[in-house]
Amino acid sequence: MRTICILFILSAITASGFCDDMETVIGNVNITGDTATLEELPFAQDAYRGVAANAGNFETIALHLLEFFDEHGYPFAQISFDDLKLENDNAIDITLLVTAGPLVYFDTCRVEGCDAQTAAYLRRIAAVKPGDTFMDSDIDRTIQIFRMHSR
Repeated sequence: MRTICILFILSAITASGFCDDMETVIGNVNITGDTATLEELPFAQDAYRGVAANAGNFETIALHLLEFFDEHGYPFAQISFDDLKLENDNAIDITLLVTAGPLVYFDTCRVEGCDAQTAAYLRRIAAVKPGDTFMDSDIDRTIQIFRMHSR
């Protein structure tokens, strides 16, 4: 769902003619919003300076930010474009607005479709534990563990 929203915003940007010139590049990338979560953000604002200003690179920036939030307990984070400015040097300065949403913790790991002993064993070896901060990678790892033990 979030990817569709990002692509819609990017389509609007490219349709506006902002990026028609092949020489247009990304200038400054500024991030505003939920400052408590932004302090932990390992996002190098200069990392995209000078990169071609196109939908693919805008999407990469947004998805990089969303991945960070997904891995730090904020699966409902939203990234939106707050401001775009075309500077004289054909660089687009971007300001992104981050709305982290609630910090999410795992509550229960329920295993269904097997006997109680197997379910208890799978809960013990799962990467997802009640009380842990939500991380997409923990869910993926738990699915892999369960698949390995279901063979």
